[in-house]
Amino acid sequence: MGRQYNYYITPEEDKDFMKYLSDNGYIILDEQREYNDEKKAYICTWKTVQLYDASGKYNKDVSSLRKTYIYKEEWGKLVNNKTASEVIFKSPVIEHVHCKINVERNELTRGRLYLCTYCKELIPSYDIVYKEYQKLVRIIKKYITYKEYPFEDARYGGWNFSQKAVDLTLTL
Repeated sequence: MGRQYNYYITPEEDKDFMKYLSDNGYIILDEQREYNDEKKAYICTWKTVQLYDASGKYNKDVSSLRKTYIYKEEWGKLVNNKTASEVIFKSPVIEHVHCKINVERNELTRGRLYLCTYCKELIPSYDIVYKEYQKLVRIIKKYITYKEYPFEDARYGGWNFSQKAVDLTLTL
């Protein structure tokens, strides 16, 4: 259960969004999973993703990530060293699935901002995180010019596209 906004933007527009996040005090996280034989489950911890290298250039490794999490320290403490569902459901984070070009399938993958509401009563700052989620959705919507994909391709039916993403999908 949760709130989600699905969209298509180009990888370059996604980098612009990531730059906005970095410039405005957001921390980008990646979950690190390790299997624990004793608990018979994956145990997760958070790792901060470095968006820029030492010279200030955008880190190409970041663009290889499919999913990251958006966080600010004032939202509260992160849950660490628990099972995967506990870490994600009980931490004050916003999931960010990045739009990518899938070369094998010759398509642009869908992006998503997602806020889990499953354990919202366990996150004291949930209302603050929810307002930030809404703010980030509005920022993504600034890229969007089409309300629906204008062509008959079931892969892209009914989702929100930027003009650049429409142009890109026509060339794939």
